[in-house]
Amino acid sequence: MEGIKFEFYKGRTYIRDFIIKGWTPEIDQVYFTVKENVNDKNYKLQKTLNDDIICTKKYEEDGVNCREYNLRLNATDTDRLEINKNYVFDIAIISGEVKQTAATGTLRLLGTATQTHNEKEGV
Repeated sequence: MEGIKFEFYKGRTYIRDFIIKGWTPEIDQVYFTVKENVNDKNYKLQKTLNDDIICTKKYEEDGVNCREYNLRLNATDTDRLEINKNYVFDIAIISGEVKQTAATGTLRLLGTATQTHNEKEGV
């Protein structure tokens, strides 16, 4: 899967499902990694299996193995990211010694007046 676009408001919770099809081996790890560009050594945001990525369903469709995952980006996860800027991301899977890129795309944050650093308690 290439060219996926995640676009949502900074400081808001974002939940997205994705499916990995045709991968037979057991998946040991899943990474969702966001960077300013693909050549950066350091990531801006990363989620892993059982750390806001969960497998919600395993099934077979027309003889093809499928796994459905749920990715959760919490409101504070975007605090260090800029609005109106395109970041790159990928979803990588690991099975034993084998590593594969399952999806790539862009993440773009929209601006809002209320952000996590200026929310009033109890409102």
